[in-house]
Amino acid sequence: MSLYDEMAADFALVLAEFGKPITINGQPHTALISEPAEAVSLQVGGLDVSRSFKAKVARSALPIMPRIGDALAYNHVTYHLRAVEDRPPHPIITLEVSL
Repeated sequence: MSLYDEMAADFALVLAEFGKPITINGQPHTALISEPAEAVSLQVGGLDVSRSFKAKVARSALPIMPRIGDALAYNHVTYHLRAVEDRPPHPIITLEVSL
């Protein structure tokens, strides 16, 4: 068994215990969710509040690689992908989303 196979098996156990349901482009998945962070920035016309977090998903669960701008729903809120960390052959895909 390769290191990546071991990582995939361990990540599957972590997802089974701590994973949260998400939806990517209408397809249900399970992800490990980081603590959402809120940020305030000064924009023309006032303050802009944004919320972001990272979701880690098993590569084997994604038939098509998500792209920047795709929709991700979590906890009844729809976010949009702003970064996709894809490092083949690593078994975990990290998705950074923002509101």
